[in-house]
This record gives sequence, C-alpha cells and structure tokens, in this order.
Amino acid sequence: MNKYFLLAFIVLSLSQVLGRCGTLTLNTKKEITKVVSQYRDTLSIVCLYQDSLGNAISTDSVYILYNQDMTPFCKIEKNEEGDPVCEKLKGKIVSYYPSWSIITLFSRDFNKEYMEVEVGGTWKLLNKKSIHRSCDLRNFLQSLWYTPQLGDSLYSLDRKSIKKVKKSDMTFNIIDVQGDWIKLKALNNPSCYWFRWKNNCRVYQDRLMYE
Repeated sequence: MNKYFLLAFIVLSLSQVLGRCGTLTLNTKKEITKVVSQYRDTLSIVCLYQDSLGNAISTDSVYILYNQDMTPFCKIEKNEEGDPVCEKLKGKIVSYYPSWSIITLFSRDFNKEYMEVEVGGTWKLLNKKSIHRSCDLRNFLQSLWYTPQLGDSLYSLDRKSIKKVKKSDMTFNIIDVQGDWIKLKALNNPSCYWFRWKNNCRVYQDRLMYE
C-alpha cells in the first residue's frame, strides 16, 4: 500500500473517531477516558451452580478450570456437606460463597468450546458445556444489592466529595455501572453515590448481596 495513501487513511479514520467524540476541548483527556472506559469493560459473568434465572441448582457436576496450555488448574466439586468448594478460588473471584452454592467469575468468550474465566488476575479456561448461567455484567450487578463496609468511601455524583460509611447495615440498589464504578441508590431515601467496587478484575470482597 502506498505510504501516502496509508497516512491519509489514518488521518481520515482519526478524524471520524474524533467527530464521534465531539469537539476537542480542555476536557479532552477526561472525555477520551470516559469513552475508552465504556469499551474497556466488556466482561461478562459466569455463575456456577445456578440456572439461567439465578436459582441454585442441585447438581453433582464437577467443574475443571484449565490453564492456557490446557493443564488442569483446579477442580470445583461438592464436599461431604454438599457445598461446592475450591480453595484456589477463595478471595480471587467475584463471589465465593460455597454454603449458598454461589461461585461467580468474570468471563469472556474464548472459542466455540471454551470460555475464559478470571482467577486472581489470570485467565483460565472452562468448557462451555458445563455452564448453566452466563450473563451481561451490567444486568447481573443491577439484579443485586450492595452493602459497603465500615470505612468504605462513597463519592458524590460529581465525585468531588467523599462520605465515609459509618454504619455496617447500609444497603443500596445498583442503578448504573461504569467500568470499575457503580452508582448506588439508598433503599430508604433518594441519596445516590458512586462507589469503586473493583480495580480492573480485583473485586472488593463481601459487599455484593445476593437474594
């Protein structure tokens, strides 16, 4: 390809992108960050031991997670009490509550046979045939409640002021999701806040509240 034609093509493509983003102003960096964040968070959610409606299912299925070279990484299976357990997942996935059959992981498509799931900052492989529930991250979060812990920071809607959580029984609806941030609305009053619920794929644990 002629190098001058290639340069012209790049300039045209860039102008089209900037046109969609609006006129460049002093807030360009902020606006571009916002646009990028909208496309960066393409994660979905896999919920093991749940049906498509989010109900716990009774199954003796054994889930095997593989490394990228297809060597086994870990096995999730029920213990003597009937709870699905795997110590390698504890504190390293979205939610791990074996007693309630809740094992939730970030996921993304890999190929026709496997889905990638995130464990402690690394991506493992899980056979799609074993998955009963896979859903959009935004819809998943908006179906839950959120309970910040003491000392957590709640940000005002303009994110200029911070309120520290002083009660351990505060519960919020999740009404919006933007990358690492979720917008929370108090159950008993109209107050709304932003809260950073994760840092990339590292989730702040024990705050998502399931039915």
